[in-house]
Formats: sequence, C-alpha cells, structure tokens
Amino acid sequence: MHKQGDDRHEPREVDHLAIAVAQSGGAGGAGGSGVTVNVQVFTDNATFVVPDGVTALLVKGYGGGGGGGGGGAGSTLTATGSSGGGGGGGAIEGTAFLPVTGGATVDIAVGLAGPGGGPGVAGTAGGPSTVSTGGTTVLAFPGGSGGQGGLSQPPNYSGGGSSTTSQLINQFVAAGVGTGAIGPGTGGAGGGFLVAPGLGDATALDGGDGADNLQSSADMTGGGIGGTAGLTNGAYSGGSGGGGGGAGPQGVGGSGGNGGDGSAATGSDGQSGLGASPNTGAGGGGGGGGGAGATAGGAGNIGGDGGSGQIILIWWS
Repeated sequence: MHKQGDDRHEPREVDHLAIAVAQSGGAGGAGGSGVTVNVQVFTDNATFVVPDGVTALLVKGYGGGGGGGGGGAGSTLTATGSSGGGGGGGAIEGTAFLPVTGGATVDIAVGLAGPGGGPGVAGTAGGPSTVSTGGTTVLAFPGGSGGQGGLSQPPNYSGGGSSTTSQLINQFVAAGVGTGAIGPGTGGAGGGFLVAPGLGDATALDGGDGADNLQSSADMTGGGIGGTAGLTNGAYSGGSGGGGGGAGPQGVGGSGGNGGDGSAATGSDGQSGLGASPNTGAGGGGGGGGGAGATAGGAGNIGGDGGSGQIILIWWS
C-alpha cells in the first residue's frame, strides 16, 4: 500500500485475487500470459482518467472508521459508576466492477474518519468512500458507525459501533449500532459497572475489545484493546474502561481509554480513547469513564477518531 505523500497514481503489482481474475479473462481483459494488471491506490480525493482501450475497472474500497464514544462522568454518589464509551466500528471492504470507456474521468472521494465523541457523547460514523462518473455517484462504500457515549446510570454499558456488512446494488449499507464486539470490525462495548444488591458498592468493568476484521492480512486483524477500569476507593467506584475500536481492512482499531480512579475527595478523570491510523478504515477507541468522588466526580474523556477510508482501482491492459 502506498503511504501518503507517495505517487499514488503509479501502476503496480496487485494482489493474487486480482491476478486470478485477470488470468481468467475477467473485466473484459484477455486471460493468460501477456496481460498486465495495473492498480492505483487512492488515499485522498482525486480524478482518474481511464486509459485508452480499457472497458471496465475493478473497484475495491471502504469508508472511514467510526469514532469512539466519550466516557461518562463520575458522580458523587456511592454505589454508582460511570461507563466508558463504546469503540467505533471498523469499515468492511467491498468490491464491484464498473463499466467505463477510454478517456472518461472517474472522480474518487475517500471517506473521512469519524470523529470521536466528547465526554458522554457518541462518536460519529465514518464518511463514505465514493466513485462518481459524469457527476453521478455510481459506487458508495460507507464507513463504520460510531460508538455510543458512556453513561452514569443504567443501562450501565455503552455499545460499540458496527461495521458495514450489507450489500445492496453496489452500495454497502451500514448495519446499525451494535452492543459489543460480535461481528467482523465491530467496536467493543464500553465497560459497565456492577452494583451488588444490599452491599452499597459498585464495581467498574474493563472495556470490551474490538472485533477483528476477517478481510485483513494476519498482521492487521486486531481489534483495539478495551481500557482498564479505574480503582475503587471505599464506597466510590472507579470509572469503567472504554471499548476498543473495531479493526479495519488495513489496520487495528484504537485502544479504549482507562477509567479514572474513585476517591474519597475528587474522582480521577478517565483517559482518552486512541485514534486509528489514517486510511485503515478502523474504529477509534472509546474514552474512559470518570471515577466517583465524595467532593466531585472525575470527568469522562473523549473517544478516539477512526481511520479514513481508501479506494483502489484495478484494470487490465
């Protein structure tokens, strides 16, 4: 994959799947020896001019990863904890053939990363990556959804964002908000808290890990690690950890922030969720919840941003 700043429009060798398609005569190209497989990777918006003689493009793409939700604020109440924000969902890569004519222009728009949410606020979904011809969008690859914001009261967890898993007429439709790392690219749920009946205390929980992305290579599949719950001090609970971001097609999800410690005075603030790397389509980590305190609760922290998307065009000559 080209890094930002490289010449992203230089043809290069493509993966084994594309070579197999070319050799089988796919996309209108001649199969067998003598066929050149070309690819351009777009990590920013650009316009592509179709080479003469090319009649179809194989388009691979994914949108931006969702932002992690912000952690909930700690309170001054005993037996009450704050939940961490849910991790953002990672995008899922889609593939489609696009009929074209030589000399035509194809406009590429790469999906933006979903921003992480402020304290207690849900993260924003990643933007779609789109392919347009003649001013009309013909292919769209939506991003992952944002993680839910952390809470200071039941329900005592915050759901992770989901990946984009459904395909409908060349448009990949977001599957909605999940409640944990239950499918490829799903963000981990922010940690909740358990209240023991009659005992007057609460136990903060770690954030859930984000789910792997099964489309990635072996060294890129990891969902983000959930944050660790803060320490409980007497009757004042620590904040719960933020959920890990779901993995994207080209990278790991951001880790969730740790929860703040409880205190007999002022609770500690939660830590921020970590963002995903650019062009990975991965989700950002959820922010950690603030610890409870007798004087004041600690602040929940922000969620991490998701990773932006990518478009790849493949053709045969």
